[in-house]
Amino acid sequence: MTPRAPVFMFHDIVPAARLADIPPTHRPYALPPDEFRAFALAAKTTNRKALPVGDVPGDLGGQFFTFTFDDGRASDYAEAFPVLAELELRATFFVVPTLIGTAGYVDWPQLREMVARGMEVGSHSLTHPFVDRLTPAELRREFGESKTIIEDRLGVAVRSASLPRGWAPPALEPILADQLAQPRHVVVERVTCARRRLVPPQAVDQTVASHDLVGLQQQQRQQRALLRPAQRHVATVATHHHRPEHAEVHGEC
Repeated sequence: MTPRAPVFMFHDIVPAARLADIPPTHRPYALPPDEFRAFALAAKTTNRKALPVGDVPGDLGGQFFTFTFDDGRASDYAEAFPVLAELELRATFFVVPTLIGTAGYVDWPQLREMVARGMEVGSHSLTHPFVDRLTPAELRREFGESKTIIEDRLGVAVRSASLPRGWAPPALEPILADQLAQPRHVVVERVTCARRRLVPPQAVDQTVASHDLVGLQQQQRQQRALLRPAQRHVATVATHHHRPEHAEVHGEC
């Protein structure tokens, strides 16, 4: 039987007061901080350990879950990282080197601090293109140059990659396996953690309006249910991508 474990994908943690400033195409990917905190607390109370993506091939069949963050948004450092550090949870942040340090994104000193606290940084390509439209040479450039820049700036090996836009061309998996130099690699599908819903939709559909204890406890029970082996999801990771049937491709990914 294929080992299965929950692997969750986040994009942006945005306070409700700022949601009006978020472009409509990005709003489905914005999760309020209270929902993220409840999600992390629920995960912390399970008997599973939090693994970054690069550690998964060495722990197949183990009791673990994985949090991943795409794009390298500023909220990775401002909102997600403090919660993860407080709860002693490790996660993987997939970044686009050409966006690092620009408005709305993390910068290199912040990523170094995150790495020093046990977080993993992986490649989300060099320029965030539609990778299914690229030639093999262009794919090698997107992920090869991204890997080189991240390793040069952070001084750590890049062991994992995530596809932007959600669609995987047939030539990509062997290219990533070669560039990431993993003795073992696996491909995963991830549960998208978005505002007011989790994709696939049968996972859980919830709206969080309350900040009181009862609301938080209910939220945690719903999130904890996602971590049960019978309910969810995923092969495992080192090189990984979204499978089309579970990918959201409107807006940014």
